[in-house]
Amino acid sequence: MMKKSFSRRHFIKTAAITATGLAFIPRGSKAGQNSIAANPVRLGGPVPGNFTDPVERVKAVKSLKYSATYCPVHPGVPVELIRSFRAEAKKSNIVIAEVGAWSNTLDPVNMISSPQKYFNNAAFLKECFAKLGPYLKSIHAKDITIMSQLTVHLEERRPGLGSLDYGVFLQETSRLRDIPFMMEHLGKQEDYKLAAAYIREVDKKAGIMFVE
Repeated sequence: MMKKSFSRRHFIKTAAITATGLAFIPRGSKAGQNSIAANPVRLGGPVPGNFTDPVERVKAVKSLKYSATYCPVHPGVPVELIRSFRAEAKKSNIVIAEVGAWSNTLDPVNMISSPQKYFNNAAFLKECFAKLGPYLKSIHAKDITIMSQLTVHLEERRPGLGSLDYGVFLQETSRLRDIPFMMEHLGKQEDYKLAAAYIREVDKKAGIMFVE
C-alpha cells in the first residue's frame, strides 16, 4: 500500500485546524461581506520628511492618498505648533492616528502566536473584532507567514506577502467608523506603496471604499 508523503507545513496546518475545530476560511474570502453597509476605511502610514509647516505636511499626506497619519510632531514642541498641525489635519479630513504611546491599537499579527491562529486567522480576526471592536482607536496593517523550520516560526511580512486574510480583515475594519488602518514596519517607501496598492485592491474586490 502506497504511503502518502506530507510536508511539515501541511502537517502543522492539518493539526492546527483539527485541534481548534474551526473551519478554515480561504484567503480573500467574501464571507459576511454583505451583512452590513461598509464604512470607508482610512488608510495611512509613515510620511517621509521632517515638516515644520502643517500645510506642507498635509500636502505630503494627500500625495500618498492617505486619510490617516501618524503624529507629525515630537514631544516637547510648542503647544501652538501642535494645535496648528491638528487644525490643518482636521480641515483636510485627516485623522492623526497615534502619538507614540501604547493605547488602544489591538495589531492582530502581533497576537497570532500559534499554528492554530495562523491557519485559522480569518476566524481569529472575527473574534478579535467582536470582542475588542468598541475599544479600538487605530489598527496596524501588517501580514504574517509561517516558516518551514524545525520549530514553528512566524514572521511579519508586507501586506500581500503573507497569509493573513485581508478580505476578512478589511471587512471587519469597515464595521468601525473612522478607524485608521495604519501600515508600519516596512523598510522603504516603495514597500509602503506596494502594500497600499495591495490593500486597495482587496478593498475594491470586497466592495469597500477608502476615505480620500
